[in-house]
Amino acid sequence: MSIDDNEFDEDVVFLTTRDVIAKTGLASTTLQRRRENDPTFPKPVVLSRVGNQNRCIRWVKSEIEEWMRAQMKRREDAFGNVVEGGE
Repeated sequence: MSIDDNEFDEDVVFLTTRDVIAKTGLASTTLQRRRENDPTFPKPVVLSRVGNQNRCIRWVKSEIEEWMRAQMKRREDAFGNVVEGGE
């Protein structure tokens, strides 16, 4: 996805790795595996690089939330409507 300067949403919120782990419940190693192997997982935004190493990466909050909703939809498609609380 490319962003046109005229279409930039000023409400964009960046999440740190720690924020993404807290929001998704993924372990740090699982998050790393998702980044490397899951094409559906949002790509981080690189804010700074030194040489060929990323020093500061962030995720777009709305993209992480959209990915989470897609995971819930996949669950519903696979298992039907899941009722919380076991009732």
